[in-house]
Amino acid sequence: MRHRGAVAGEISGAANPAGPASNKAAWWVAAACFGCLVGEAIGTYIFTPMLKPVVAEFGWTRTQFALSGLFVSLVMMASVPAAGMLADRGRGRSVLAVGAVCLGAALYLFSRMQGLAHFYLITALMGLGVGCLGGVPTTALISRWFDTDRGFGLGVVGLGHSVGGFLIPPVVTWITLTRGWRSAFEALSWFAWLVLVPLILMLVRDPARPTESGGGDEATLVGEPIAFRDGFRSATFRLLAAAMFLHIFYFSAVTVHFVAFATDVGFSPEKAASAFGILIGLGIVGRLGFGWLGDRYDPRKVMVAALGLTAVAALCLQGIARPGVLQLFIVLQGLGVVGVQTLFGLVVGECFGTKNVGTFLGAAMLFQVPGGVLGAILAAVSFDSLGTYIPAFALFAAGNVVAAFAIAAVQPYRPASLPAHA
Repeated sequence: MRHRGAVAGEISGAANPAGPASNKAAWWVAAACFGCLVGEAIGTYIFTPMLKPVVAEFGWTRTQFALSGLFVSLVMMASVPAAGMLADRGRGRSVLAVGAVCLGAALYLFSRMQGLAHFYLITALMGLGVGCLGGVPTTALISRWFDTDRGFGLGVVGLGHSVGGFLIPPVVTWITLTRGWRSAFEALSWFAWLVLVPLILMLVRDPARPTESGGGDEATLVGEPIAFRDGFRSATFRLLAAAMFLHIFYFSAVTVHFVAFATDVGFSPEKAASAFGILIGLGIVGRLGFGWLGDRYDPRKVMVAALGLTAVAALCLQGIARPGVLQLFIVLQGLGVVGVQTLFGLVVGECFGTKNVGTFLGAAMLFQVPGGVLGAILAAVSFDSLGTYIPAFALFAAGNVVAAFAIAAVQPYRPASLPAHA
C-alpha cells in the first residue's frame, strides 16, 4: 500500500520507472548532499556547546548571544529563497559550493573574533553559508533525482544533519575543554574548505531530465513551474509556512539553549552535551523511518504525528530533572524533530510538484527564519528576566499542537483555473 501511487500520482503524474534514481549517479549526488547537511549541522549546532564558554569570556548576557540569530535570519531570508530558485533551475552545485566556502570562512573568523560586533557580523556570513549549503537546495536536487522512494532518499540525505548533530556537541566540547573554543571553530573551518568544497565540485550534478512524466492536465500544471506569486498567495502555502514557523520557533530555542538549560538544572556540561548529541543521533533512525513511512502513507498525516511527538517533548522539559524524563525527552525530541524536517520537503513536493520544491521551500524560509530567531530570543529573555526557561517551553508545546492542525488542513495546490475532478 503506497501512498505515492494513490496521491502523488494524482498531483504530479505517475513515477517514471526508468528515471534518474535507477542509476548510480543519483546516489553519488545523495552522498554529496549528505556531506552538505553535515556542514549545515555544524552551522546549526555549534552554538549549543559554545554558548557558555563564549559568554563567559566576553561577559555577554545570553540574550546578547541569542540576538546573533537576528543577523543570521536577515541573510537567510534573502539567500535561501534565491538558493531554492537557483537549485530548481539547475544551479544546485554552484549554490552548494558557495555555501561551503562561506561556512568555512565564518568558522575561521569566529576563531579570531574580539567582540560582540565581530560576532554579529560573522554570524551573518554564517547565515549565507548555511542557507546555501542546507536543506533547501539539497531537497530540490534529491526530489528531482528520485522518482520513487523519494521520502527514503530524503531521509538518507538528511542523515548528514543527524550525524553532524550527533558528533558536533561532544567533539566541540572536548576541543573547547582541552584547547579552547577558538581552536574548535578553526578546526571545523578546515573541514568545510578541504572536505565539503571538493566533495560538491566532484559529485553534485543536476538530473539530465525531469522526474515527472505527464499524467493529465493537473499533472502537467503541477509538474511544470508554478508562478511564484500564485503559489505564495495560496492557502496551501500559508498553512505550510505557519506550521513551520511554529515548529522552528520551538526547535531553535531548544537547539541554542538545551545544554545551558540542562546544566542549570543540575546536569554536568559533559552529560548535557552528550545527551544533546544522542538526541540528534536518534535522527539516524527517525529520518529513515519517517522517510519510509512518508513514501507509503500520506506524508501530511505522518508529519502530524511527528509534530505530536515534539509537542509532548516540549512538555517533558517542564520536569526534565526528574528520573527518566531526560531519556523520554531525548527519544521524543530526537524522533519527532527529524520526522518534521524530513517530511516537510516531501509534503512541499506533494503539494507543488518536484520542479518547484526549492522555490517554495525557500519561500517558507521567509517565515521559518524569523520563527527561529524569535524562539531563541524568547527563551533567552525568559531566562534573563525570570531566571527560568519553563514559561517559554510551555508556549512552545502549544505552538507544536497548532502546527499539527495546520498540516492536517493542507491540501495540494490547485490553480484557480483548474476545475476540481469529480
